[in-house]
Amino acid sequence: MPKKAVAIIPARFASTRFPGKPLALIKGQTLLERTYRQVLLCPDISRVIVATDDERIKACAEGFGAEVVMTSASCLSGTDRLAEVVRRDNTLLKAIAIVNVQGDEPCVDPQTISKSICALLSDKDISIGTVVAPIKNEEELLNPNIVKCVKTITGKALYFSRLPVPGTKKGANITSGCIYFRHIGMYAFRPDFLLTFATLASTPLQQTEDLEMLRAMEHGYTIGVAEVEHHSPDVNTPQDIEEVTRWIESQSIYS
Repeated sequence: MPKKAVAIIPARFASTRFPGKPLALIKGQTLLERTYRQVLLCPDISRVIVATDDERIKACAEGFGAEVVMTSASCLSGTDRLAEVVRRDNTLLKAIAIVNVQGDEPCVDPQTISKSICALLSDKDISIGTVVAPIKNEEELLNPNIVKCVKTITGKALYFSRLPVPGTKKGANITSGCIYFRHIGMYAFRPDFLLTFATLASTPLQQTEDLEMLRAMEHGYTIGVAEVEHHSPDVNTPQDIEEVTRWIESQSIYS
């Protein structure tokens, strides 16, 4: 795969559950820097941009050498932030993909990034590529904060939900014989479609599930899905820092 994909890390300070999250420290490095350095390890990424509306985050990112683009505080989502960056820099339209890497992924596997790009480029009719991993326990299956994905046998998304899908007459159960997948929140966009996506009207299923990708599907666009064996821990609350620290120590990542 040509080394022409661009990763953009949207980072905001005003997280509801964890204010200032990108600047939280893990073993002496900020969450944002650890995410950035993991993305740099992906061989299919030629450029990494941090997109933020906060001067504190800008100063931090520039301090460890990142390229930073200041975006509007009115952006409602990370995807809107990505689209603003692309609108400002037309050279990004020449990239084979624009990859949205969440800023709270300090342990993201570079191969997972590559998988999302491959999912996008596997079919010319696919507009977005993303990644899933098998769900291996009941707690994950029933957790509404873990998004589930149902896909076709050819690797295209059928649906995303906070509920356990697919269901059964007896109720979803990890021992039912069905393979359940959790969605990993990473997206590879065709650059021109990213700009289109930012203009799409909100949709009923998107509002019901509070899941942005359903907006693309309800408007008739196709999402390609790649599988990875494991998912790395992310940070949603201050309590997650301890779990991520243990994981980093066990993997010897930036230890």
